[in-house]
Amino acid sequence: MADAFWDALAPSEEFDRDDEAVNRALRWRVIESHLAGVETVLDIGGGTGAFSIPLAQRGYRVTHVDGSRAMLERAAARATEAGVTTLELVEASALDLTRFADRSFDLVLNLDGAISFSGRTARPW
Repeated sequence: MADAFWDALAPSEEFDRDDEAVNRALRWRVIESHLAGVETVLDIGGGTGAFSIPLAQRGYRVTHVDGSRAMLERAAARATEAGVTTLELVEASALDLTRFADRSFDLVLNLDGAISFSGRTARPW
C-alpha cells in the first residue's frame, strides 16, 4: 500500500517550507472552529501527525489514516516523543474507508487533498 513518493517525503513532512506555516495556521483556525462537542476525530491522509498528534494531546480520540508506511512510522515516533499514547495509526487508502462504520467519528479531517493524492500515479503537481 505504501507509495514510494510519499514515503520519500516523510522525513521532511513536518517542516514548514514556503507558505506552509501560513497554510497550517489557517487550517488550525478552521479545525478549532469545529471542535465544540467533538470527542472522536478521523484524520485521513494524516502524514506525520501535524494535526492528529496535537489533537490527541488535547484529549481527543484520534484515528490517523495514511497510505504511506514511512509517514506512519514518523507519526508514531513523533507521537512517542510527544508522550501521546492514545493515537490510533492505521495504514489504509483514503479511497477505501469501509473499515470504519458510518458516523463513527465526530469530526473528519481530509486536509491537503488526500483523495486526489491517493492513486499510485496521482501527484499534486
